[in-house]
Amino acid sequence: MYGVVFLSALAVDVIPLIAPPAWTVAVFLLIKFHLNPLIVLLLCTSGSTLGRYLMSLYIPRFTGLFIKRHKKDELEFLGKKLSQSLWQSWLFVFIYSVTPLSTTVLFTAAGVAKVKPSHTVPPFFCGKFLSDAIMIFT
Repeated sequence: MYGVVFLSALAVDVIPLIAPPAWTVAVFLLIKFHLNPLIVLLLCTSGSTLGRYLMSLYIPRFTGLFIKRHKKDELEFLGKKLSQSLWQSWLFVFIYSVTPLSTTVLFTAAGVAKVKPSHTVPPFFCGKFLSDAIMIFT
């Protein structure tokens, strides 16, 4: 069942459409199958991180089809801000990831602007780990 936790977190975070947060699926599986919360937390966070990273890789190919040019320009602007200073982008991504806001826009902007994964993935993992830990253990 632990594999299902990882795959479900990956699945809900790899798609840019409205989907439930990964932690809700993880909590459901944790309760239903009496799983170890720490293992669930690690797998859920890892699956979410991989899902958002993969989304940022494929999303630039589809932005021209679904996003108007004006909005694409705004996403590129945000993405360029993420490309500037490593510590500033890490701080922004970490804080954004801890909040209950959806990170779809953040990774869409990172993908459109072709931001290096080193600017988004590590702080996202840390922020997601913290926020998911709060939700899972609560």
